[in-house]
Amino acid sequence: PKVLPSSGVFGETAGIEGLPDGIGGVAHVGVVLDDGTAVQGDAVARLVALHVVRVGGVGPVGGGAARAGQAAVQRVAAADPDNARLPFLTAQLKQIQLSTYLAGARNAIRNTRFEDAANLIASARALGLSDTSEINAVADELQTARSEQRVDEVLALANARLQDGDLLTPLNDNARYYFELVLSNAPQNTAARQGLNVIASRLVLRARGEIDAGNLDAADALLSDARDIDPSSSELARASAALKASRDAIAERARQAELERQAELERQAELERQAELERQAELERQAELERQQEADRIAAEQRAAAEREAAAQAAALERTAGEARARAQQVVTMLTYPASCAAPAPEM
Repeated sequence: PKVLPSSGVFGETAGIEGLPDGIGGVAHVGVVLDDGTAVQGDAVARLVALHVVRVGGVGPVGGGAARAGQAAVQRVAAADPDNARLPFLTAQLKQIQLSTYLAGARNAIRNTRFEDAANLIASARALGLSDTSEINAVADELQTARSEQRVDEVLALANARLQDGDLLTPLNDNARYYFELVLSNAPQNTAARQGLNVIASRLVLRARGEIDAGNLDAADALLSDARDIDPSSSELARASAALKASRDAIAERARQAELERQAELERQAELERQAELERQAELERQAELERQQEADRIAAEQRAAAEREAAAQAAALERTAGEARARAQQVVTMLTYPASCAAPAPEM
């Protein structure tokens, strides 16, 4: 038979007492124990099986005992590849390796060593087992743990932005963005929902300040953002009512101002109408005065003309009367003094 040193198979001294019953059937293979005892046949298989069982009690996969257990099966397979017990031993070793890999992966997950856990899961898959349900379960645990870690990291960013007052800006780097990012991966996350409610409350508080300052459009935009986040907020309802009241008051003041403006316009129009009437009356008075003055002028001219005419007529009458008196006087004189009044004879 082929003889292998026991240190080459197990890496430790082993005996044959207390081996599991029913494990054997490895023919033509021998092992020399460290004490010089030669073992072969069924006893070799039982020693290999015992070491495989011991692997289940060692630490993380990759230790010397685990490698030795795998090497033991490989060496037996190399010495007697057709042995009927080799599939059983190989399967048993793989199950123990699987348990060790998965236990190590779970331990790594608990300690947030996610890369180590992923490597151990990959090693478990590399075993090529047909039933991967346990592997998939641990892989799901790793995915959940990674997701939870990412959630915690994003929540930390969200809370930092919240503390800095970056509620909605900058784009893709604000408290609302990070809280909603958490909820997109973990819809039931309470911390993220509470964070969004805090954002809504702060937006409402800012809107109140804008309302008091008279910046109603800015207040409306803030309340709209708050409504998108927490439409059922009682603070939002009260602030919205305050905004409506402010807008109504402004609208009423504007209506009153418009009424006063219209009244002032009508008063000014009436004053202008009265002024126009007075101007027209003054124009008519002036025109009448001018007409009267013109009539007086014409009348004066007519009187003056009449007076001149009368004077001329009187003068003419006076001249006529004077001439008549002169002629009458001449007649009287002639009658009284005929010779002296005789006209001188014309000179020859």
